[in-house]
Amino acid sequence: MTVSNSTVLINLIKIGKVDLIKNIYKNITITGVIRKEVTREDELYKNEIRVFNELAGSFIIIKNPANLKDFGLHKGENSCLSLCKEIDDITFLSDDKNARKAADFLGIRVIGTLGILVSNLKKKKLNKKEFFTILRKLIDKGFYISTELFAAVEEYVNKIIL
Repeated sequence: MTVSNSTVLINLIKIGKVDLIKNIYKNITITGVIRKEVTREDELYKNEIRVFNELAGSFIIIKNPANLKDFGLHKGENSCLSLCKEIDDITFLSDDKNARKAADFLGIRVIGTLGILVSNLKKKKLNKKEFFTILRKLIDKGFYISTELFAAVEEYVNKIIL
């Protein structure tokens, strides 16, 4: 099972590339708290809300944890990690640095937006040019990546033989 925080989902919805998640996972599960984060009434996010609503029920499954725990994070991250702890063989999708650290500490496998892109590259769903075009679109839409990480990703991707 794959549980998603709002960050990866919103990042890819913003650039019209949710299919990159679909290329890897049959479906993803979010909590009710994450649903509220993604569908908040905001004029800036009309397209994201429309896309989310189209995916809800088929690709996106909503499930709440039976026992909500406080990991010292925001409500959304707490709800996701609580759900992850209730399920075996789980992957958590998140770009949030603190949520990723907590998941790692809890022994939960984590993948972020960059990991989704790399997985698509490895599965030959993207070529290197498409990878960097998408990464630049993400950055243009507010996705933060340090200069050092960008350089490391660029080096890694250029080493992948396709």
